[in-house]
Amino acid sequence: MASLRSETTGNEAGDASGVALFAGDLIVVALRERDGSTMAVSDSVNGAYTRAVAAPVTTGVSEIWYFRNSAAGTASFTVTGGSVRDYNVSVWSGMQTGAGVADTTNSTTNSATTSHTHGSVTPSALALIVTAFCSGTTGGMTPHSGFTALANGASGLGADRQYYAYKLAHAGAVNPTHTSVNTITSDACVAVFLEQADTTVQITPMRNQFRRGRSAQKRRRAA
Repeated sequence: MASLRSETTGNEAGDASGVALFAGDLIVVALRERDGSTMAVSDSVNGAYTRAVAAPVTTGVSEIWYFRNSAAGTASFTVTGGSVRDYNVSVWSGMQTGAGVADTTNSTTNSATTSHTHGSVTPSALALIVTAFCSGTTGGMTPHSGFTALANGASGLGADRQYYAYKLAHAGAVNPTHTSVNTITSDACVAVFLEQADTTVQITPMRNQFRRGRSAQKRRRAA
């Protein structure tokens, strides 16, 4: 079963470091950058990451990056681009390890609203969904039903201008829609990553069946 091993954060003042990675993990980096700069992500164990999706640049850069089938080790992260940036690193076990891109992605811009859609996605199987958006000052956020917030690494005023969240074991179509207190414009994106199939074998106890068989044999002998 897929699960969140750990999460940590970084920003322009200091990158994430000391992150424990296990062989086969999926690592997801959700980020926000203020000025629309070109971004790049890497870590000291696996090297360069792949960008899954980027939102339209209206209020800043909002992107989701990932590395699938990680090597084991303790990683330091490097995120470059822009002078004001913030990101979350989440490490996931129980995810599919095959080569290829994220299962599906989407992105959108929301104008002057408190309801921030990220674009509709339909996973092809049971999946982890990760969302990211950047905005003006949110005034506080409420996640879409079933989603859980991820930490952001900004401080001061910057801590209220991005929002990262996730949902595990999702099936079916969804357009993640998080709600802000303030009416703001936001750039939002979503990425879907497939979880490993459950291969647990259910074993049905046979004791009662054996008892019924022995009882039938005794009745035949008695007859």
